[in-house]
Amino acid sequence: QQQRISHEQMMAEIAVVFKGMSTQNLQTFATQFYADIGEQWLNLDLFSYVVDHQECEHRIVLLSETIQPLAECYRTFVGAQDVFGTRLEEIHGVLTGQISHLMRAQEKKRLAQMYANKHHICLQDSFAYGDDEADLPLFKTVGHPIIVRPHHGNFLQVIQRNNWELIE
Repeated sequence: QQQRISHEQMMAEIAVVFKGMSTQNLQTFATQFYADIGEQWLNLDLFSYVVDHQECEHRIVLLSETIQPLAECYRTFVGAQDVFGTRLEEIHGVLTGQISHLMRAQEKKRLAQMYANKHHICLQDSFAYGDDEADLPLFKTVGHPIIVRPHHGNFLQVIQRNNWELIE
C-alpha cells in the first residue's frame, strides 16, 4: 500500500523538479502547461459564481497553493485583481529547488486578513472558495465559505456541522 504524502512534502517535491530552471523558463512552462491541460482542472460549476462576483463588481483575489506562475494563469478565468500562490525560491533568476513561501492553511488566513485591512474589506461580507481541510482557517475567517468538491469524508462532517455551502 502506497503511503500518502502531505501537501507540504508534495510541494517540496514539485519545487525540486524546477531546480536550476530560470524564472523566465518557469513562466513559459506554466503558461504552456495551462494552455495544454490547466483548463481541464477548472471547475466549470464555479463559473456561474465567478460571473456573479464579476457582475457585482466584487474584488476577486486568488489565494492558491499552486505555484505562483501557474496561479497567475488562472487570473483571467476568475477575473482576479490579485493572485497569491506558492513562491519558489530563486537566486539571481534561477530556482533553487526550495519553497520560499507556501500559500496554505494559516498563511491563506493571514494573507486574507492583511489584504482585507489594506483594502478596507470586511471579511464577514467576503466569500472564500476551497476544496481542502487546509482551507478551514480561511473559511472560519470569512462570512461566506463555499466548499468545492471536498476531498475527505471528515471534511464533509465539518462542512455539514457549520452549514457551509457545498458545490459537488
